[in-house]
Amino acid sequence: MLDADKLLAIAAALVSAVRKSIKYSENIKELYADVALSSFKHKRQDKRRSLKEGFSFGGDYARQALAEKVGYCDDLSVVTVHLANLIHIDDFSKPVYISLMTIPGHRFCLIHQSEKLHLSREDEKLAGGLEELSEDPELENAIIVDPWIYKASKLVDCGKHLSHARTYGVESFYNGSVYSNGHSRCIGNTSERQHLVVEERRVLRDFNLAYQEETQKLADKRSSFAKGRTLREVKAELKDHFYRRKQLKDLKSFIQRLKLQSSFWYSHFGHSNRKGKSYQALIKCIDVAIDKYMDIPDEYLKDIFIKALHVATMVRGNPWCKTFGGRRVQVTKTVASLLSADVVRRRYPYSFEDIPGISLDGIRKIQVSSGSERERCLAIVQHIKEEADSSCSYDLNKKSPYYKDANELVNRSQGECSLHFYDAALSHEKSSFKHEVERSFVASC
Repeated sequence: MLDADKLLAIAAALVSAVRKSIKYSENIKELYADVALSSFKHKRQDKRRSLKEGFSFGGDYARQALAEKVGYCDDLSVVTVHLANLIHIDDFSKPVYISLMTIPGHRFCLIHQSEKLHLSREDEKLAGGLEELSEDPELENAIIVDPWIYKASKLVDCGKHLSHARTYGVESFYNGSVYSNGHSRCIGNTSERQHLVVEERRVLRDFNLAYQEETQKLADKRSSFAKGRTLREVKAELKDHFYRRKQLKDLKSFIQRLKLQSSFWYSHFGHSNRKGKSYQALIKCIDVAIDKYMDIPDEYLKDIFIKALHVATMVRGNPWCKTFGGRRVQVTKTVASLLSADVVRRRYPYSFEDIPGISLDGIRKIQVSSGSERERCLAIVQHIKEEADSSCSYDLNKKSPYYKDANELVNRSQGECSLHFYDAALSHEKSSFKHEVERSFVASC
């Protein structure tokens, strides 16, 4: 039999990766004790109900759960089995399996090397409880993989696992006999790792990083090895997630206000409306993060903010009618709108201004400065140019330099590039995990 600690490292990494994609479960009451009536919780519950209508043990359902970013214990377990089937850690001397297990109130996974369990039928009773199951000699090195409570444990330590469940207030769900679901896979089935969707690539990347971390902890004999996450830690993350969503929504609102101030004429009567489309594309970048419960790194949020200000300065029509510097400059309605307290609030800053490098204070100072409206608008244009550190120079020979910059940013949020844009892994560049379909266009993003 393989060493149980090595299997535990795999299990802990599986839990970590799955929970990075599907961060919270709304049926853990203690988790939402402080925000039980939040619209965030209810919308996620509605998404999960819709997801569950197509429940199955297959890869299609796992991919859908990863895409929707919601799930309870059964959904999380299906995703975990699917992920375990995709990974490739080592050439094991003997097969290592991951099987879906059921207790009347709960579903979890078990990593093991028992061919008998691997071949067991659906609803086949395996033991009268977890403790009895742990006495099976064929499961001596078996590991409980339980992403619902953010924990993996050796089966022989099932008592400690139940204690962890108790801290989440869900210990009663672990009472009763243990049954097989009849759904079991061999870990590291390379034939399955073909044509992976972005969500699968992301969770594979996160597994690899977590596995590297757990194996290092094991080698160093650190007490944090396979420790799991406490309810307090997850609640703190949820609180941070709530505030991040507020920042995302505030930034979206700010860009929408700019978009609404853009000239009506150019959004109608057959005009291309590139300014409006650029704003809408930036808004869509943020909407994906909001709708899919993902994060965007600070540096990219700053980029979105700067691009939104850049686009405001673009004058539509013939570029040769524009001048800059010491000559006359045509002021856009969008730039003029930045003088309005409806767009740039004077008394109460937007929450996204807490992000390093993002501030509207410079524009607020111009709002209340002396001078004509035109002079203040020109001061705003100059401020935007300086704020961007001249990273995108104003070029009269280009009809729409900032539209192009905005579109390039949007392209970085799509397809393969979205691996870096949304829920980015800080240590991704250190990853040595490769699989056959890893060749992609990510490096050029």
